[in-house]
Amino acid sequence: MKIKQVGTRNFIFTYYDSEDWDLNLQLIIGEKYNYIIDPGIGAHTLNPMINFASVRNQNPFIIINTHYHWDHIWANCLVKEATIISHRSCIEAITRDWERSIQKNKVYLKDPVEMRLPSLVFEERLEFFEDRIILFHTPGHTYDSISVYDQAEQVLNVGDNIGDTPELIIPELECNVDIYRDSVLKYKALNPKMIISGHNQPMKSEVLDRILGELATNSSS
Repeated sequence: MKIKQVGTRNFIFTYYDSEDWDLNLQLIIGEKYNYIIDPGIGAHTLNPMINFASVRNQNPFIIINTHYHWDHIWANCLVKEATIISHRSCIEAITRDWERSIQKNKVYLKDPVEMRLPSLVFEERLEFFEDRIILFHTPGHTYDSISVYDQAEQVLNVGDNIGDTPELIIPELECNVDIYRDSVLKYKALNPKMIISGHNQPMKSEVLDRILGELATNSSS
């Protein structure tokens, strides 16, 4: 995995399965907790983050699922003592999609995994005041999508709410375009210094204006 540091406590772990597919996972080293934003697909994606954090402190881990898709949640089962957080609707979505996702994507299974559902859910917003971390509901790519904002360093993780390449910045949407636009406007109001997404390169906040512009063009055409 490639590790990229952004800020003093934010780290991006990028797993490359092939030239055509990669996955960005994020670790925030907090004062009270260490936050893993999406554990990935197995021990080979999760353990590098666990090991990296463990040599820096012995804080408990919090795992955040940005949405229910398989490449973000398979490794939930590998840290038994960790709290796993998601949007309320993520539990139903994981349960519904589990068997289908295993069968469709089993080529990516390197180790056995079992379904482990989030243990703490929320509706609109959840905040960890000690570490200045905010989780908030941002439907778009999926109905259960959430985003994570590090207020201290102004780093925003949007899950898969940005498309997979610099050219295709609007993702596939399960939600109505207007709902997705509202989520993008929430991002813009934060004015983040850095935006991290599940499969694209880190971007500056200017990408949000580009997304809004493309949405406006698409709606008028």
